[in-house]
Amino acid sequence: MKRFVILCILVLTATTGLWAQMPTTAAGTFSTIATGSSKIAKVGRPVIAGLLPENLPKTDTGAIDKTSAEYYKWRLEQLQKQLYEKTREEVVREKTLPDRQLSPDDPAFEIQEEERYDELKQKKEEREVTVSEVEIEEEVQKRLGSETELEKFGKAFFDKGEMAQATLFASSAPSDYRLGPGDELKIIIWSELGDETVYDVQVNPEGQVYVPILGILGVSGRTVGEFEQTVLGRLSDKFKHFKGQVTLSKVRTIQIFVVGEVEKPGAMTSSGLATAFTALYQAGGPTERGSMRFIKVLDSAGKSKQIDLYRYLLSGDRSQDIPLANGDTVFVPTVNAQVRISGMVTRPAVYEITENTTLAQGLLMAGNVQAKAYSGRVRVTRWSGDKRRQTYDINLDAQSELDAFMLMNGDEIAVERATEKVGNEVAIEGSITRPGEYAWSQGMKVADLIMRAGGVIKEETSLQQGHILRKSAAGKEELLSFNVKFALLDDKVQNLELQPLDRVRLFAEQDVTPETRFINIDGAVRRPGQYIYRDGMKLADLVMSARGLSVDASGDVEVARIKDSGNTSEIVRANVHEAMVHADSADNVSLQPLDRVSVIARGDGMTEPEVVFIKGQVRRPGPYALKHKGEKLSSLIERAGGLTPDAFAEGAVFMRRTEHITSAKQLETAENVQEEMFRQASLDLRADLLRSGAKFETGNVRQELTSGTVSEQLMAGKSPVESGVAKSSADEERSGFAGIEMRSRGAYEEMVRIPVPLPAIIAGKTGEFEDLSLLDGDQLTIPVMPRTVSVLGAVVNPTTIIFSNRQGARYYINRAGGFTSHSDHRRTVIVKANGEVMPMRQVRHISRGDIILVPPKPRLVRPDKLKEFGNIASIIGNLAVTYKVVNDANK
Repeated sequence: MKRFVILCILVLTATTGLWAQMPTTAAGTFSTIATGSSKIAKVGRPVIAGLLPENLPKTDTGAIDKTSAEYYKWRLEQLQKQLYEKTREEVVREKTLPDRQLSPDDPAFEIQEEERYDELKQKKEEREVTVSEVEIEEEVQKRLGSETELEKFGKAFFDKGEMAQATLFASSAPSDYRLGPGDELKIIIWSELGDETVYDVQVNPEGQVYVPILGILGVSGRTVGEFEQTVLGRLSDKFKHFKGQVTLSKVRTIQIFVVGEVEKPGAMTSSGLATAFTALYQAGGPTERGSMRFIKVLDSAGKSKQIDLYRYLLSGDRSQDIPLANGDTVFVPTVNAQVRISGMVTRPAVYEITENTTLAQGLLMAGNVQAKAYSGRVRVTRWSGDKRRQTYDINLDAQSELDAFMLMNGDEIAVERATEKVGNEVAIEGSITRPGEYAWSQGMKVADLIMRAGGVIKEETSLQQGHILRKSAAGKEELLSFNVKFALLDDKVQNLELQPLDRVRLFAEQDVTPETRFINIDGAVRRPGQYIYRDGMKLADLVMSARGLSVDASGDVEVARIKDSGNTSEIVRANVHEAMVHADSADNVSLQPLDRVSVIARGDGMTEPEVVFIKGQVRRPGPYALKHKGEKLSSLIERAGGLTPDAFAEGAVFMRRTEHITSAKQLETAENVQEEMFRQASLDLRADLLRSGAKFETGNVRQELTSGTVSEQLMAGKSPVESGVAKSSADEERSGFAGIEMRSRGAYEEMVRIPVPLPAIIAGKTGEFEDLSLLDGDQLTIPVMPRTVSVLGAVVNPTTIIFSNRQGARYYINRAGGFTSHSDHRRTVIVKANGEVMPMRQVRHISRGDIILVPPKPRLVRPDKLKEFGNIASIIGNLAVTYKVVNDANK
């Protein structure tokens, strides 16, 4: 029902004229919605100009007239096709997708991470679910049968009316066609000597034609053949050796009227060959409200004849197809009584009935019932005025009941589908050549069914035991076991006799025995995982199945297998290189089920060259490949030619990849602990501020903290106090730390800086561990000798000052204007050039390139109580005014 509602909405949208606003060009017809890395096609204009039929009506500009009835009919056909295709896709997806899998359209579907390879699992997943086309089509029709609205019988016949009318004028007139005013004739006269004369004449309003050598001849009411005989008679009277021929070159046109419930009522010009049926074609046929059984044809004298189109539509009887004359009127009244016939009939539709129409006649109009119809009853639902609807059950097999039951206007007749279950069949499944359902016969036994199904699969079927599932009373099932081997030998005890609806199941050997025929291989191979064990498999065979060795394979292999006692495992060592080269060597170990093979990798050497980078103030900067594992930092400096005169060794920046420092799991744990610590600290801070009467809103101090970062202060050279004072007068008094967030550098970054004492390393005065052993990807940057010291944070003028030898932190702070009123000078820190951070009190002399950071001190400003009371009073006053207005309105 849901699809039908969607279809109706689309059709109603079209009839309101919204479709008429769509451009006819293909450009802009389809658009796409980008979502991340994927694109979803969105049908914005479902009609492409190149796909529109050429015979659709067009406007004066040549564009398709999308307000015409023909266009709506075509659109409805397209929508019905789309509904069918969508339903079919759903059925195919439901029937072919295994239960264990999720559809990509399912919300629960997620791209899983690459799993360890499992050949057994892959074999199971490769089994295809096959569904026949017949099953798919039956399910589609079943769903559409309950969701598609019934059409009025005969309405589709007039959908092709324009095509029939288009061929009308080109057709030849029948031999009994009566000539009249307006017809055009071609008269050919020739002599035996070869002379020939052609006369094109038209019948005048008096029904006569003028032929120069014959004079005026009467034509009206005669056929072409009769008039030809008249011409030949006149010729023979005057000229003995002349002969002639008469043909109808053009049929006259007449004006007729089609009124009532038709698609295009009004006066129309038609051919003189027009009949009542062709007039209805030209008018588009009766509407949904129009009758097809009581159509009237009225001539100019007022006489009328009645037409029942069902006689033509149901049996092809054209005896009522009345020829029309000039001025005739075809009148289609509204439908009087009709019934709906649905379900298992040949033509489900809405049918118009006449008086005393029986149920048997109604089913006959619908093409009678199908073979799949349930013969037990036909359900008729009838409207009962102001009472509840009534339903009637009529036996489909009782012809007397069908003939006696009279139909009434509005009756809904439903012929139900018979049960699809087969009553005389047995089924066999499992390890059998041709599993499926088979016809049951009296005395049929297990062996008979197995042979009919092509026999067992010798390579895999277990002959020990099979099962028969037999349905018993009250929906219960009974399980019968038999020995397959003895049943095939026609053992009287094991070869059980079958009953209808029995299901026989044979098992594969692998289904009833423990799954032990697999081997695991791990370590230095290209595809480690679990593989099926096959008889005769050796070490080299397994390595090749795993796509060979990886580049770091050492060659040593350990094969672990359980000993017969089951308490210990045996370790067999071998050289995989020898096994791969010499298939008959002892190293090519014969494998057994459940073995675990470990290919050992090399951990003490380099599988590929490892490269480090040195930049900045060295004589030969660039990438350097390590000579050996464990090469020292001092060796790298020496290979780079040493430092330049402008090098600042104290500020050397040494970076190392995070994965070389710690594991991912340790980093994850550190991140979680850090987040929890900061969250708890933030909660404690907020609690303290609440107890002090503060409000949670970002204030001036937070702006100073967030906007006055180190890089921004260095770039701007502006005091955060100056920027804060300019805004403080406009802001309300709030706690500056009400919304502060505690942040820190994340534990995980791609590269991590490690402070190194480079001057001592170069001088050879460090210990073994301070002269770091280099690893792949390490980076060393030697900066230029700095000449300044930076003072940042809560000072009057954050700035950069020329370095002065043997001066302390106070010297540089004083030159920056000193501390501000909200500075926390006791927490001042010194950031050294090598990355170390030290409290100010532990640093006696400031070195080149150092950065002095002065943190701010928290400020708590209590809220304005008087202003808050004023706000409350204002709210109460507004509520009082509102109450007064509402109270006056209700009086």
